[in-house]
Amino acid sequence: PSEQSSKAKSCSVGAESNNGVPQSTTAAPTAPAEGKDSACLVRTFSGHMRVVNYVALLDSDRFLSASKTIKSWKISTGECLRTFHGHEFEVCAIAVVDENRFLSGSVDKTAKLWCAATGRCIRTFLGHREPVFCVTALDEERMVSGGADNAVKLWNIPSGNCIRTYSGHTDEVWAVASMGGGRFLSAGMDETIKLWDTTSGDCLRTFEGHKDTVYSLATIDIERFVSGSRDNSLMLWDISDSKPQRTFLGHSDWIRSVARMSKGSCISGGEDKSIKQWDLNTGECKGTFRGHPNCVYCVTAVDEKRFLSGSFDRTIKLWDVSKNEAKIE
Repeated sequence: PSEQSSKAKSCSVGAESNNGVPQSTTAAPTAPAEGKDSACLVRTFSGHMRVVNYVALLDSDRFLSASKTIKSWKISTGECLRTFHGHEFEVCAIAVVDENRFLSGSVDKTAKLWCAATGRCIRTFLGHREPVFCVTALDEERMVSGGADNAVKLWNIPSGNCIRTYSGHTDEVWAVASMGGGRFLSAGMDETIKLWDTTSGDCLRTFEGHKDTVYSLATIDIERFVSGSRDNSLMLWDISDSKPQRTFLGHSDWIRSVARMSKGSCISGGEDKSIKQWDLNTGECKGTFRGHPNCVYCVTAVDEKRFLSGSFDRTIKLWDVSKNEAKIE
């Protein structure tokens, strides 16, 4: 595991600024610059004043982004629909429950449930002793969170009660993902990924292969998932095997985020300022997308041809791979 501080006051880990808030070691630009793959760039969404830590699709034409505040956007027009205030510090993660509700996790050690239509905070989940780095909804009544206290917690969404705390990780938990059937994954700085059963509370399997912090997880189907790590690699796993099925190499720096695009492809973004699209069956990099002048902290798919990326440059970008498929690296 790396030397990152568990007392970080920001989801963007790196050098400390004068006010004590850790930031990326890459300086923020005065103006975003476009890269050579800008033919695939559809739109840039601007409005956040700080790092964009997370993006999540709310429905086919709306998405959410997380920074110090949370914003909802209209994909087709670029309009910012609403800004959600309530967390004291940086918001690290978002998870959609349904078209009207979503969850957030923050450095302020809380998770919150929000109404997307009104902007109201419906409920605050208290229990973590350190920053909450990740959240995911298992269904409309249960959610999972993980954080810098090494703990993974299962919550009842309607009541706000903590149902169970899962102990097993030996360092900060940076990613959680639902696998369906009452199972979920967790991963983090101890370089492992764990599969848990919500009924028994048991750890069903521990997956080992990464050589540094696992920052992100993406479910492909009920049997497979992808992980992205600070070791610059992406790995494809089957839940029946504790070793990776395939390793994807191509990023020159940490991978911050991974997301499913289709059953046969995924995308990844990271510290090398690029987003890559991968063929899960062959391991081939199908495209490299450049346009952010700083590290890419988050990616999410809109559909099988479009995806969103959020960056340290404080913007979110919408990309369409079909616009320039013949020219992509």
